[in-house]
Amino acid sequence: MHEAPFYWVTEGCFIANGDDITARDMHADGLRSVTGWQTDYGRSGECQNGQGEGWTVTCYYDMNETGRVKLRSCTRNGGTAPNTKCSSWSLWVSISTGDPA
Repeated sequence: MHEAPFYWVTEGCFIANGDDITARDMHADGLRSVTGWQTDYGRSGECQNGQGEGWTVTCYYDMNETGRVKLRSCTRNGGTAPNTKCSSWSLWVSISTGDPA
């Protein structure tokens, strides 16, 4: 049995200095890159990148500096369609420092 090669197609990042979330598209597959996020105090959202391969979109969110945030990266066929493939949720990181928390 031959398995298809595994490769990353999207990447998400949290930048503590500014409370930024990024969504980077790493593969020309026609899908958008979506970085979902959740805080430990009940907020959640997503940063979407429909620009295409090689582009990174940065989304700004004003978060509670005493909280924690976790992320996951997904692909999506269009702005409102369901996610097609997602990574596991990251570990919690401090919103104020970006360090594991």
